[in-house]
Formats: sequence, structure tokens, C-alpha cells
Amino acid sequence: MKPNRKKKANLNTIHEIDEGSVLLSLFFMKIVLLQRHAKSDWSNAGLDDHDRPLNERGKKDAPLMAKFLVKQEVKPEIIISSTAVRAQETAMQHVKSGLIKAKQLHERKELYQFDGSTYPDVLSKLSDEYETAMLVGHNPSIEILAGLLVGTYSFPLRANTASIHLFELTIDSWADLKSGCGQLQWSVGPRLLKAYK
Repeated sequence: MKPNRKKKANLNTIHEIDEGSVLLSLFFMKIVLLQRHAKSDWSNAGLDDHDRPLNERGKKDAPLMAKFLVKQEVKPEIIISSTAVRAQETAMQHVKSGLIKAKQLHERKELYQFDGSTYPDVLSKLSDEYETAMLVGHNPSIEILAGLLVGTYSFPLRANTASIHLFELTIDSWADLKSGCGQLQWSVGPRLLKAYK
């Protein structure tokens, strides 16, 4: 199955491949999208962190980002979410938007984790039938994984709530995932989308 990899450059943060990078782009074989869960509800102090749902802002931002991906025609073949309620509710919006089917959405307890150590392992164990995959998880794990992909942990990526970040990887097998194998193509959050309305 070949994903539609066309990207519409209708925002300043989404760049079109310039002439000098056309050759380099030929070597990108895999695509990964990283999304931090939308804003969560802290109103119930007695609720376990794992069970916290989205708050009102999160309930608006999550579908906004899902609709953005549909418009960009970036279609992951699999989405893997943390088991945390706030992450699952965020990921489910991609089903509701029509971006993916319910059977393409999976959850992994390894993504309910905050030091980034398990995120590369989840990616590296993916089947190579998938060319484009997406993780929905937590910070700082998202930012740590982003740093690994580009090869520097000082990489200045801000994974705000509900934001999505697309990386192209110079690997043809997920098992070959390693530091420095990726390049950030774009990074977008709800605040930016609202500003363009």
C-alpha cells in the first residue's frame, strides 16, 4: 500500500522541497508523524494521571489537527497511541475525521512513558509494510524522539499539546531506525491553524 505523500505548502511552517534538496529527498523511504496529546483535564485531583481525559480546549484542538492532516493529504497507514485516555481521545479524532479506519488505530502501553526510552523501540518493531506511521504520545518523550531522529538532543522542537510533527527518514526498514536518520519537514500546532482561519 502506497501512502499519498503529497504535502500542501499552505502554511509558512510547511516548506516545499527546494531545488538543492531534491536529490536528498530521493533517499527518504519512511515517514513518521509525532503528535502530542491535546490539552488534558486536571480538574479532578483524585483521578489517576493515566485516566485524565481531554479538557474543553483539548476537545476542540484534537479534531482541528485531525482535519488538518486530511487537508494535507498525509495519510498514515497505522497510528499507535499511548494507552492514556487523553492520548486515545486525541488519536480517535483521526478515525472520526476519516483519515484512517478504526482497525488502523492501535494502542501501546510503552507509549505511556515520559523519558523517551521506549518510543524508538515501538517504531523499530513496525512492519515494513507501513511506509507512513504516526505516534500519539506524551512530552518530553515526543521531543526526545525528535532529537534522536535528527541526531541532536538539543534540537529546538516544541511539542505543544495537540501539535503534529512530520519527519522523513533515510531508512527503508523501521528496524534500521537510528540517531540522525530523520529530517523534520514541518511542525504545526492548533494555535497556528487558528491564526490562519
